[in-house]
Amino acid sequence: MADPAFLDRLDFHLEGEVVVLDRPLRYRSGDARVFTVPAGFRNDLASVPAWLRSLAPSWQQTARAGVLHDCLYRWFEVWSVSRADSDALFHEALRVDRTDAFRAWLLWKAVALFGGAAWKRWRRTSQAERGVRPPPILEP
Repeated sequence: MADPAFLDRLDFHLEGEVVVLDRPLRYRSGDARVFTVPAGFRNDLASVPAWLRSLAPSWQQTARAGVLHDCLYRWFEVWSVSRADSDALFHEALRVDRTDAFRAWLLWKAVALFGGAAWKRWRRTSQAERGVRPPPILEP
């Protein structure tokens, strides 16, 4: 087992309300797989429902985990991850970025309960419309 960690800082610019990565963002999971979200990936960081915002941590604590989670949902077939695995990696990444245990659990529970629509939407979206394709996982 490896210590999970983000290997890069989040470098991005805004295009309207969309965040576009300027550099790849790599995440090493607890089982030592390395996921690389590519430069040019477009997303909304961690979208937090209005009713949960008062309990959510700062965007700085959730941004990298949100980018990773968006890429996991969008490119499930490249990385061979299930929705449950994607949500678990989101939780793990939140804890890596020092989100306290309760808030990390709360955000994980929110995606576990309400992420189904996004998961299904990305299943129906063509690869061309998903944006920049990530490279395969680097295995330990």
